[in-house]
Amino acid sequence: MARPSDRAEAPDEARPWRFYRTARGRDPVRSYVDGLSRGDQNAVQARLNLTARRQSPVTRVRGDIFAVTSRRHGRAHQILFAFEGADKQVLLGLDAFALTTKRTPPVRLKAAQERLAVWRSRSMVQQLSNVKQRTGANQRLGVAPPTRTLGLGR
Repeated sequence: MARPSDRAEAPDEARPWRFYRTARGRDPVRSYVDGLSRGDQNAVQARLNLTARRQSPVTRVRGDIFAVTSRRHGRAHQILFAFEGADKQVLLGLDAFALTTKRTPPVRLKAAQERLAVWRSRSMVQQLSNVKQRTGANQRLGVAPPTRTLGLGR
């Protein structure tokens, strides 16, 4: 099983799942799962829960993209995701589809890679916005901006 972090954690501590949303608010993973039969939905959800608790194998597809596959009655459903967050503690669902071959379709992999790039760029914009907001609030309040010390000579 692929483990992005060597950090010691309780084995049953579940990592949260987050799902990519398009600029229009569409959630491709949930949309796909909602279109499945109730039994297949339950099987996919069970696999996601096991993955969150590190009890299900995942496959590195390419780079930062991983896959978890749920099989039920001869059908296979694959969720492409990435480990995100400071300690790679969040599972970010990027794409979901019926797996009809042994390999992840290149078009699905490309879509997942593009979504991950968009997610990360949105994250950077949000972080910069938060810094600007804090700096602006400090200036309005007359508070000096935080300085970074190297700890030399202390």
